[in-house]
Amino acid sequence: MADAQAMFDLWCNDPQVTRFLSWGPHGTIDNTKRLLKSWQQRYEDTMFYNWCIEFEGLPIGGIDLIMRSVKSLRAELGYCLSNRYKGRGIVTEAACAVLTYAFETVGLHKICAKHDVENPASGRIMQKLGMRQEGYMKLDAQRLDGTYSDMILYGILRDEWLR
Repeated sequence: MADAQAMFDLWCNDPQVTRFLSWGPHGTIDNTKRLLKSWQQRYEDTMFYNWCIEFEGLPIGGIDLIMRSVKSLRAELGYCLSNRYKGRGIVTEAACAVLTYAFETVGLHKICAKHDVENPASGRIMQKLGMRQEGYMKLDAQRLDGTYSDMILYGILRDEWLR
């Protein structure tokens, strides 16, 4: 909860950051606090993994894994970062740590991620992680403005990561 104000100020209330996310700008600090509380309540739930991305002690973004198939040991990676810190390799570094944890500690078999076609920078992060494009999903996701977007799906297997 101590990070709520910085989260709100740096990314949770920024329409540029939330443009390609499933949730929009928080509007009030109370929305950010509710999000943090929901993460705290799910802390022991192995279906959801949420982390803060820190830079020089400041929370500047978030990264998560959501289990999509327990049977297949498959999860989806997601991330967002304050615009002030983009282009520095921070998300790639954080995602490397998350994938290492997911494959080596949790024992996942596959991790997927997808991005809006209008957000190619996110796809470049996925490529830097060694993920390969596995699909192009036509009008797959509804944006916050009500329009639908094509999504590009990437994935990486445990064996590929460990190599």
